[in-house]
Amino acid sequence: MKVTLTKIYRTTKNKEGQPLIGKNGKGYERLGIKTQEHGDQWLSGFGGSWNQYWQEGDQVDINVVEVQGNDKVFLNFEKIDETKLIQDKLTELENRIIILENKILSSDNVNPEDIPF
Repeated sequence: MKVTLTKIYRTTKNKEGQPLIGKNGKGYERLGIKTQEHGDQWLSGFGGSWNQYWQEGDQVDINVVEVQGNDKVFLNFEKIDETKLIQDKLTELENRIIILENKILSSDNVNPEDIPF
């Protein structure tokens, strides 16, 4: 989903000022964003090389995931799966080729033997 960033908040510390440490014992960066598409609702994710240069006003492509809390729905975001994105584009191109082939073959003025593919 393409979104436009309106606010960005990065931190490597928790509310008590202690470093954020993951299950693997390494520190991490928490990243919160607001977008035009989601209004005042914060989306939570992790900082990384793929989003380190984001700035307010940027349009970015992310997956948005709803997480059900006790009395509220939270939104998380994650990196788009680039392999899936490429596969989807390839499928779209294949479908367009099939449509074009069918249009050409259904034309009365074209000899199928003259088509190079």
